[in-house]
Amino acid sequence: MSSNYNIQSKNVFSLFPQYSLEQADNYIKNNTVTTQNTKEDTAEITTKPHSKRKKILFGSTIASMILTAGIIGLVLAKGIHGKNNLTELKLKLSQELKNHEALGLKSLPDKIKYFRKKTVKKVIDIMQAASNFTAIKDRGADKVFRSNKFTGNFAQKCADFFKKITDKTLGKKYNKAEVSLKDLSSLLKQYKISNLEKLSESELSKQITIGNETKILSEWLKELRTKTTSLEELFDKNFSLGGRKARDVKRIKLLSDLPQKIDERFFKNIKNIFNRGNYRAYATEELSKPAQEALKEEILKAKEASTASLNEILSILKGLNGEKIVSDSSYKEYDKLAKKIAKGLKNATGLEIGDYFLKQAEIKVGSATTDVLSVLFPIGASAYAISKGNDKDEKISAVLTTCIPLVGTFAAFVYGTTKMLSGAKNLIFSLVSGGVLSILGNYSDKMYQKYKKAGSIENVVKDEYEKFWTGLETQIQKFEEPENK
Repeated sequence: MSSNYNIQSKNVFSLFPQYSLEQADNYIKNNTVTTQNTKEDTAEITTKPHSKRKKILFGSTIASMILTAGIIGLVLAKGIHGKNNLTELKLKLSQELKNHEALGLKSLPDKIKYFRKKTVKKVIDIMQAASNFTAIKDRGADKVFRSNKFTGNFAQKCADFFKKITDKTLGKKYNKAEVSLKDLSSLLKQYKISNLEKLSESELSKQITIGNETKILSEWLKELRTKTTSLEELFDKNFSLGGRKARDVKRIKLLSDLPQKIDERFFKNIKNIFNRGNYRAYATEELSKPAQEALKEEILKAKEASTASLNEILSILKGLNGEKIVSDSSYKEYDKLAKKIAKGLKNATGLEIGDYFLKQAEIKVGSATTDVLSVLFPIGASAYAISKGNDKDEKISAVLTTCIPLVGTFAAFVYGTTKMLSGAKNLIFSLVSGGVLSILGNYSDKMYQKYKKAGSIENVVKDEYEKFWTGLETQIQKFEEPENK
């Protein structure tokens, strides 16, 4: 102790170094922990290394940060768009604002409505501006990757892979309607064979009025058969695999110059990137709109023709049901299948006109390459987390608790994109998937640690079994106590 130190005038705590709580915590974390054990007349000091789990926790923290930043990045990169909802709302608000301005803002409620709608429109502008990072990112990456043969092949394989998946998703929608159509056709043929051929000549000559037309029964049955065949042909021509492929050729041709249009908007000169006018709508969606409208008209016409044909057949069947020629149970079955066909066509055509078309436009611009890279990014982060482990056990823990949930979340996000889930649904789907994988990973790690400690799977199972029954017996006892008092 220094000779000039006066214990009477100084605080005794001044003898110790002046650390803040944060400094003290950091000191403990960054140094080894010592414990002193006293044995009779000797003092043994042992040094224990910092817990191995700290390494895993560090890796998990890094992974969590990367995951959070990555999800936010993906949302910003993909933008907020889909099914043209924002564009339609924006157009509606623009018209309403013009109407307000034309009439004048005379009262306070009118002014409040005006500024509220103007604020919402501004928010949509910002959201759509964010969506344009998708176009810039996708097209920029695609240009770089296609600048040489090797990376160009990679970009093309990514595009082909995503196209194949989205085509398969659309095909499943149309297949549902096709199955219902085949079932309806099959039932009608079976009914004709089993019931109608039993009818006598006089019964087949009976006059029946359906709607505004009067025909004999045999003519109605012939028309029913003709319209059923016509419906099958319409569906095959427009919505079967062959019909969709024919339309896909048109779609590819209509979108052939879309990348060049994106280049002109954003990459022609540096001023274009900073031109606010280029960000007022999602460029990929806006520039592909004419092609979308052309195919939309064709698809809707085909759907309306098919639907008009789910309705004429039903009308005849309803008339025959009124004459007791078609039983109530049979008509209900036909009606059920007809509704399934109509619903299936509505869902399938709606997907093809909306999200499917936009996805094809994005693939054309170059989204497939960046979507694949967005999965490779967390794989690199996972490799980093694994590298922080000192031994085999730590590396296994890192894989179970960090890498699998991290890669799984990103993979789920990309999978949702290929399945054409909307932005919000896809984000929820990916986060839930990551959460489930995290729970499973942590549980698996816990079991692995027990296995290493117990030395065998048998001992781990035995331990878990005993804990389960001990806990169950405790709960039973608590349940029974009130009755025993």
